[in-house]
Amino acid sequence: KLDIPDFFISTLGGKENIKNIEAINVTGESMEPTLNDSDIIFIDTNKQDCTKDGIYALHTQDGLLVKRIQKLSNGNFNIISDNTIYSNYTITKSELTIYGKVVGSFGSIF
Repeated sequence: KLDIPDFFISTLGGKENIKNIEAINVTGESMEPTLNDSDIIFIDTNKQDCTKDGIYALHTQDGLLVKRIQKLSNGNFNIISDNTIYSNYTITKSELTIYGKVVGSFGSIF
């Protein structure tokens, strides 16, 4: 049995929300310094409404990506990499499929 501290469960939305949480490893450096390669992130798959800015996991033709999403006044969305060596881009709502919102992370665990 994995004993998870109450404060961390609360951070993830509480005991009733744990069923909506997915944990995945970050691959790549596009979200550094916020999220680093091999970090573990926690995604709330129940939070798929990205009208509020935040970091989300999204499905694209390239697979599952984790990016910062910012809604624009014209209804489109900026897809932002925190690492400035990567270009940001804009997509329409019809091109955007949200998997969930990133609600927590752990640094690399060895």
